[in-house]
Amino acid sequence: FSAVPTYGYDYVYNEARPWPEPMVEAGIDVHRWIFEQIEVEPSSDTVIGHSEIAPRSRANDPGPCWPRERILEALGATAPRSPELSLAEALTLVVEAYRPQGATPRTRLLPRPVEGEQHVYRMEVDAPRS
Repeated sequence: FSAVPTYGYDYVYNEARPWPEPMVEAGIDVHRWIFEQIEVEPSSDTVIGHSEIAPRSRANDPGPCWPRERILEALGATAPRSPELSLAEALTLVVEAYRPQGATPRTRLLPRPVEGEQHVYRMEVDAPRS
């Protein structure tokens, strides 16, 4: 964890106490095995932390000290891409994700406060259930 969990007995990793080398190597081995089993190429889109799946409940997991770049490099994956997408890129990804299901998703763009000179939006997607 990168923050003390509320139940208080897990180890907290930070720059002063980084992940131990055997743990990093074991993590690389586990990732390698998973990708062999699911027959998917490792990439910055598939090697992700819990915080990217459950940002509310796992916001600090695995945290900024997680050696993601090292894992990606060891797996021969590409470097992490920027999480920022253009509006066209985001909408294209949504449509492509639902196309195989024959569904046409409904999207809503919700403006967030302006950050610097850029307009930032959160996108919500509702797809019809089949």
